[in-house]
Amino acid sequence: MQKKEHIAMLNDGSDDTTARRDIFLLSEWEQHRAAIEPHYHLVLELLLRGVIGSELEGLQKIDIKADTIIIRRSVVHEKGGKKHLKFKPKNWYRKREIPLTDKMRLLVADAVAKSTSTSMIRFEEGIEFPANAFLLTMLDGNPFNYDSFRDSVWNKAMKRTGLPHRVPYASRHTFVQWALLVGVNKSRLVDLMGHNTKKMIDEVYGKYRKGLVDERERILDYLGEDFLSVEELKTSFPERYRRKMSVPAIPLHIAKAPDLAIAFGQSFGQSQGLYADNYL
Repeated sequence: MQKKEHIAMLNDGSDDTTARRDIFLLSEWEQHRAAIEPHYHLVLELLLRGVIGSELEGLQKIDIKADTIIIRRSVVHEKGGKKHLKFKPKNWYRKREIPLTDKMRLLVADAVAKSTSTSMIRFEEGIEFPANAFLLTMLDGNPFNYDSFRDSVWNKAMKRTGLPHRVPYASRHTFVQWALLVGVNKSRLVDLMGHNTKKMIDEVYGKYRKGLVDERERILDYLGEDFLSVEELKTSFPERYRRKMSVPAIPLHIAKAPDLAIAFGQSFGQSQGLYADNYL
């Protein structure tokens, strides 16, 4: 069942099933991002949060809520130019919500302002919408097309940077490892990725990339502290939590003995945010 689900998720009109899906270091991701026209930076952030190509094409402005972007529809292409607008994901757990951080709100606002075309987009079954109902566009103002983005934007940027080639789906694998590293609760991560169990997180996205631990603080800076829940921030980055909540630090000389024992009894992996539950 899990293997079939994984195959279905990859089947979005790309060659992701055979191409490389290696995890990006933050330094590599930033290099790749810098080589891409800023118009597409929201696309990159959505890819990084697990949104696949067909879902990117299906995003509409009405999917933007106060604190989230909801994933409820996708655009499926057939040979011969036919395309379908699917209003419900195949599985209930694919209906998910992407948290809107402060960083993403700015990118979303920019995308909304640029989506102005009044031309009609026609789908099979007699469905049509004005192009400006959709959130994403190509640089020329036309409706967003994932295949065109992958070929003319993503792949060209990969060549310019000289990084080992990766397909956009590598962003999804990267996000899982980044999220685990900064302390996202695994159950919440399952929901964010659109899976129904932790098995996919453990078996499909489980490959760790050497060097990520060294980037842990910077990864949170990139994602934003508001990407974490208050409890996740408190557990994984206590000093940041205290600053955020304006809680004074407890002087070391008056800390309770049990607290010190707990702190110094942690393994190195736990002290770096790699809690055992992340890999259960």
